[in-house]
Amino acid sequence: MKKISYVFLIILVIVLLFYWNWNIFLNSFEEFACWLYPTDENRNAELLKILLTFIGGLGVLYGIYLNYRKTKSTDKSIQLQSLAISKQSDQLELSRKSQIDERFKNAVEHLGSDKEPIILGGVAVLHQIAIENPVNYSEVVFNILTSFIRSSTNVLNKTADDFSKTVIQTIINNLFKFKDVKQNPYANFKGDLSHCNLISIDFNDVDF
Repeated sequence: MKKISYVFLIILVIVLLFYWNWNIFLNSFEEFACWLYPTDENRNAELLKILLTFIGGLGVLYGIYLNYRKTKSTDKSIQLQSLAISKQSDQLELSRKSQIDERFKNAVEHLGSDKEPIILGGVAVLHQIAIENPVNYSEVVFNILTSFIRSSTNVLNKTADDFSKTVIQTIINNLFKFKDVKQNPYANFKGDLSHCNLISIDFNDVDF
């Protein structure tokens, strides 16, 4: 708005100058036309055409300038919007990662419970996290769960009555009974199940 006001003010000043110095301007115009077209009777009209063309050209250039400024302003606005969207995406990704990390932490803590339902809940959450985020979590989940099996069923100091068959069977099923091999997040990992007392576990359809 300020720039438009300045342009209007400049035009107003030019008009007033022409109005106050009209006679001088007219004499100068005729002298210049006579100098430019000394033998042309329509020299004033010809010069007027040139002036009008020049003024029209200035108007066109000013329009191009305004369009350029508008386009530049639009591009800047789009860049700012893109930057804002990028920041929002980064914040959402950080928030999502924070939520996953919190779920992972809680699930690992559940494995230390002495209550079977809580342990099963932790196993289920870890398994789901590995499926949802195989790149970042599948290997660590695999190692945690195989480590849990080893510590819970160590043949040197554990019998079948010392651990929950349901929990161990659930872990075995999650790690080694994947129906769709392509979607198996643990397909490329090798686990150590040596010295484990697994005599009560069902190994039908298990693929080690």
